[in-house]
Amino acid sequence: MNKPDGLCNHLNTSTRFRIFFIVIVAVLMLFPANLFAASDPEIERLFGDNRFETMYQIALKLSPGMVNNVVLTSGYGFADTLAGVPFAHQKYAPILLVDKDPQEKSKGIQYP
Repeated sequence: MNKPDGLCNHLNTSTRFRIFFIVIVAVLMLFPANLFAASDPEIERLFGDNRFETMYQIALKLSPGMVNNVVLTSGYGFADTLAGVPFAHQKYAPILLVDKDPQEKSKGIQYP
């Protein structure tokens, strides 16, 4: 730890672990506890061509039909998206990812 590089590497590893832990906690906050307690869960894979499409498919599955609130966040800023999780949970709103310059035709904007 005599070199400054050693401290930077330690902080980077520590920071990565904290981010991973925060993501796990955020995911657990989004889903009800009884979903994980099911004895014979039915697994359905949701996916898209990219992160925007995948998040759109997840939102459609978890919040089908019309919703009162939607949280839009950049698909490029991990911290921005993570910061929106508590707000989305409070408002019972799906989180949708949008491009840096969202267009009206993007799925995040056209969400039902």
